[in-house]
Amino acid sequence: MLHQAGFKIKEVGIQMRTRDAGQSLFTFWKAVFYPLRVIVGFFGLFSNPQPVKKK
Repeated sequence: MLHQAGFKIKEVGIQMRTRDAGQSLFTFWKAVFYPLRVIVGFFGLFSNPQPVKKK
């Protein structure tokens, strides 16, 4: 969506630490349904494409 709006995207590497305390935000079922939600979101995005504005 940002790319379609004319933004430039750059990938940046980071280093992450292991979790010292607390618990994960995701449960088993949330982890199972997350990819399905993403797929439905992509269908919604591509079902109504917006033209790319060129400057």
